[in-house]
Amino acid sequence: MPFPGSGPGTGSGTGTLLGVLVSRTARPGVPERSSIRRVPLILGHGAGSDLRLEAPSVSGTHAEISLRSGVWFLRDLGSTTGSWVDGERVEGLVPMAPGSTLRLGEIELVLVPHDRWEHSDVIPELAADMHVPREAPRRAAPQPMLALEHTAAGGPSRATWAVVTTIAVLAIVAFLIWGR
Repeated sequence: MPFPGSGPGTGSGTGTLLGVLVSRTARPGVPERSSIRRVPLILGHGAGSDLRLEAPSVSGTHAEISLRSGVWFLRDLGSTTGSWVDGERVEGLVPMAPGSTLRLGEIELVLVPHDRWEHSDVIPELAADMHVPREAPRRAAPQPMLALEHTAAGGPSRATWAVVTTIAVLAIVAFLIWGR
């Protein structure tokens, strides 16, 4: 089986769903998707791979996916055909954006992350400098472009009515002068 536990709602290992690899390669033996529940994740056709890709162009241990400080990375593990992220050859540790296309030999996969930064390994050197909130900050409601003053009864104040009336009169006068 190319991907252990492949298919919707399943994946390799147990734990929090960190992401999904969606196959762009339509061929027998290559499942449509596989969940990522732990990192690092070794991809290849060998028995020691976490996600097995049964293709002659994929090495035994082809590449490794990792997640550090909220950023996904791909590293080629000395494969014979190379690894690619969005058309660029992987040399060293290459960051991947959500929706990046990974090519390992003739197999193409798309990364669909479901992660939060706290599920990733934090690089110790960066940990002291990280001040990332665990939840996204809540945004304040946008301020209106024109704030109308109201009375205690809830209706517009006299000053508000005076401004609105003045604007309306000026608009009518402008129409009468230039609208003909």
